[in-house]
Amino acid sequence: MGLPQFRPGEFIVHDGAANHWRRGRSIGGRLWLTTAGLLFRSHVGNEYRIELAQIKAVWPVRSLYIVPNGLIVATTDGAQQRFVVWKHRAWAERIAIAAGCQTLPIAVVVKT
Repeated sequence: MGLPQFRPGEFIVHDGAANHWRRGRSIGGRLWLTTAGLLFRSHVGNEYRIELAQIKAVWPVRSLYIVPNGLIVATTDGAQQRFVVWKHRAWAERIAIAAGCQTLPIAVVVKT
């Protein structure tokens, strides 16, 4: 499928395989942190973008109380986007630095 269409002057900072939790479903794909924001692209090609200016906070979470693979991105509109990624603490730190926001301590998330 290749890379998504990035904007002119937009560069990849970090990327990796990820799942995005939407409407109670886990959607597999790839997550990119770029100089403009977070971009998730599902395996079927649907894209979801969060601009860096929209990111208020980010924190790594443990799924099912023990699995250190969750990531929550809180946005300025009050929403929380959930991802499953490898090395979630590294993702949280890189996003926080890029967005100039806070990273919160690790949390436990119960399935909702």
